[in-house]
Amino acid sequence: MGDILWENLRVNASFIAGAGSGIGAATSERLAAEGAKVIVGDINIAGAKAVVDRITSAGGVTTAVQFDLADEQSTDALIQTCVEKYGGIDGLTNVGAHLASNDEQRS
Repeated sequence: MGDILWENLRVNASFIAGAGSGIGAATSERLAAEGAKVIVGDINIAGAKAVVDRITSAGGVTTAVQFDLADEQSTDALIQTCVEKYGGIDGLTNVGAHLASNDEQRS
């Protein structure tokens, strides 16, 4: 509130990849506080649900979605959920990461 970045931001629906904790959670909470409907996406569904609980307790509109950034179908489902629930996507924040080692990726 109050700073020029947020005053000029017009986001109706957004999804945050990697929103179960840290920067992603804080971004989700701030966007919801500014009036955006937020999809909280994370491989850690318990963390995503905790963020959703905080947002809804403050009056925000949000949904938790478990997804794996390394899985294309999972990522597609995250996007589709935002479109279906909130009518489109106005913003995307990716703070998720695929953390498998090169050896794990080869197997």
